[in-house]
Amino acid sequence: MEGENSIGICSDITGCKSKMFECLDCDYFIPNAHDIDYFKQQIKVWERKVSLFSGRKQALENAQYNLKLHKSIVRRI
Repeated sequence: MEGENSIGICSDITGCKSKMFECLDCDYFIPNAHDIDYFKQQIKVWERKVSLFSGRKQALENAQYNLKLHKSIVRRI
């Protein structure tokens, strides 16, 4: 099921209670290299949202954060 619910795994799940986007920023998150296209697509999605939310501070900050996370994952892969 490549590309479907396989974006990566946690290498230390014993005490983790993070939400998905918090996982992407975690040092213990190991992205699935086969899903690089998914992460690249998410960069496009979040870039679009950054431009859409330019006048809404909280939504803009959230979009910028998620954009940063996905760019970081692509660099890690």
